Amino acid sequence: MKVELLDGMVRAFLLDDSLPVQELAEEIGKKLFLRNPEEFSLQWRETGGGEDSRKQGKKKKKKQADDFWLNPQQALGEQGVPDDAVLLLVKKYFDDDKNLDTSDPSQLHLIYVQV
Repeated sequence: MKVELLDGMVRAFLLDDSLPVQELAEEIGKKLFLRNPEEFSLQWRETGGGEDSRKQGKKKKKKQADDFWLNPQQALGEQGVPDDAVLLLVKKYFDDDKNLDTSDPSQLHLIYVQV
């Protein structure tokens, strides 16, 4: 399974895609050594392919209108996500800056590029 981070880096993970999306997101977060992986979830970007997707790959990745939050209680296959899809790992829950864990550089970086 390929997962794209918002800084444009794509990582491949060996995971059981029959697990619910929330468990997949937490497993990915643990493999990335995030301290609060439960605050992250997965999105799916439907791409039409072709030249537009190649141009998009060269630009800085930002959240787009065609990014779909995946249902955290359902598996990827139940939601129609193809096996070769590249998923986005995105922080889903924000509190405020007081509760931000500044001792976790990986999480700080992901939040910075998301905002």
